[in-house]
Amino acid sequence: VELGAIPSALHARESADTLAALVERLSPRVLVYDGVFAEKATSLRETTELITAAVRSVSSITPKDQCGGGQDPIIPAALDNYEPDLELMPVALDDTAVIALSSGTTGIPKGVMHTHRTLMASAKSGTPYMAAHSRASTINIFTTAFIGWYNCTLPFLYGGSKLAYLSQWDPRLYLETIQEEKATVCFLVPTMWRMILREHPEDYDLSTLERVGYAGEPMDTATMAQIRQSICDSVINTYGTTETGSWGG
Repeated sequence: VELGAIPSALHARESADTLAALVERLSPRVLVYDGVFAEKATSLRETTELITAAVRSVSSITPKDQCGGGQDPIIPAALDNYEPDLELMPVALDDTAVIALSSGTTGIPKGVMHTHRTLMASAKSGTPYMAAHSRASTINIFTTAFIGWYNCTLPFLYGGSKLAYLSQWDPRLYLETIQEEKATVCFLVPTMWRMILREHPEDYDLSTLERVGYAGEPMDTATMAQIRQSICDSVINTYGTTETGSWGG
């Protein structure tokens, strides 16, 4: 933010053509990518002259051969040796904080600009719905490319809660993480809840859950009944409206 740069997250599962079209629309200068997507990153850089620099990140899903080497700086390893040679910019509440991409159901995803003020207001609005208090604990499995990530992050940051991130979806690992992190709030799409219910949730200690939620698609009554019986009896439904800024609507 203090560099004056505006982040915008691409969805890694989009087609190469869609990603290329998004890059043309956003006109980015720097591409930050996880090593697991090195091939996609190379393809993007070959299709546009807009990207003039790249940074590779390392996470729990990065292949070993992408954890080192190459010309691109690697984070977090390179951070300790990096000295920024620039003047940090002052940040105003009404500056653009992020460009969030719409779902793209009617064409190429559109970039929606949100300011620091709108994200702060959204975070505050979301805390009561997500029960995001100072003793709350949640797990975020969503991609940063959709507004759902903001829905499941900002209220908990605002509430001083604990956030656990998972790099990839695995229903059994998710249940184990609820138990280990003593999660109080969980938010998934209905398809994920159905996968959770097939993994015998009664075998895990889910007693810390205070609230669960869903969005992204309709919930059938049978699945809803199972969630209330086997997971948590407090269930909320939301709409991930990219244009209004997560909880702003």
